[in-house]
Amino acid sequence: MVKLLRSVWVWAGLLTLSVVGRDTLDWWLSPTNEFYARSVVSTAVAVGIFAGAGMWTASRSRSVRAGVRAGFATGLIAAVAINLISLATLAAWHDPHTMAMIKASGGLEEVFLLPLMVVVPGTMCATAGAAIGKMLAWSLQSRFAQ
Repeated sequence: MVKLLRSVWVWAGLLTLSVVGRDTLDWWLSPTNEFYARSVVSTAVAVGIFAGAGMWTASRSRSVRAGVRAGFATGLIAAVAINLISLATLAAWHDPHTMAMIKASGGLEEVFLLPLMVVVPGTMCATAGAAIGKMLAWSLQSRFAQ
């Protein structure tokens, strides 16, 4: 378990930073009523982080299963961190303007449920990344073994 945590903390941290950054943008820095571009970018970033976690772990361990576990752990750790940061943020800033911006960007349900809901599709992205990582490791190993 400790080894898994050590191998995914960077990926979980990146995912947490991307979501907290997006929330900061939506709530305070640049509120908007049009979220399409932001959702495309934040989704692409999350897909890249999950796939990267799976690919990196599978290429180093030569195990797709390890890459899948890394993706799942990345999502779960990030979801817990995001929810704790969101709780702390709301405890500090819960004025009417902030609450209106949160409501306009999807509401509190999205703030607290979306990070948990992303774990499953994120793990699927990590699975694809893990398969690619294992193939790359195998390809490089067979190339250098000759």
